[in-house]
Amino acid sequence: MLIKKGLFIVSLPRLLHAQVLEIDPDLVNTTNCLHLVRRPENLSLPCPALYICYNGHVHVCGIQLRGCVQRCITCQHDSQQQYLENCQLGAAPHRRMPCPQAED
Repeated sequence: MLIKKGLFIVSLPRLLHAQVLEIDPDLVNTTNCLHLVRRPENLSLPCPALYICYNGHVHVCGIQLRGCVQRCITCQHDSQQQYLENCQLGAAPHRRMPCPQAED
């Protein structure tokens, strides 16, 4: 009996504190979604290819390309990115270009 009473006394503050926590409902929906129903969506995706500028820095291309993803209808989570066109800068590896940081 003393053990049960001790556990109750120790756990009571945590139980009361858990009732006043504010949790973003979008976060709960996203983490609990099983992504059972997905639909294809066409959209623009940034090119993930890397290139080396004249200064020797590595940059992500980032040119917007047509692509499609499988999007969950419940939480809008995207998966299975597929590009429908090739990068305009040419095939991999990308050719050297001026450094975009130098332009800033």
